[in-house]
Amino acid sequence: MNPCCSVTGGTLATRSVNTGQSGDVQFNVDTTVTDLSTATSPNIWRITVRVTWPSHTGISESLVITRQDSFTSTLGCTLGGTNCTR
Repeated sequence: MNPCCSVTGGTLATRSVNTGQSGDVQFNVDTTVTDLSTATSPNIWRITVRVTWPSHTGISESLVITRQDSFTSTLGCTLGGTNCTR
């Protein structure tokens, strides 16, 4: 959670994954970012990932994350910048 990158809550576009291995089936990955921040506890998010495949509701896992100053770029940055990837 690089402090240089902005975080936007919401649902990311579904990613379809195909391993290319014989016998493997394509699966989908859905990711949701929920802002849990409060006035006294800013910069807290819940990331929920659900993996589904044909004829199955899949599995889901969540993780609560916060900012970590040690992830700040040593080259400097603009707080809340857009030069970051998810």
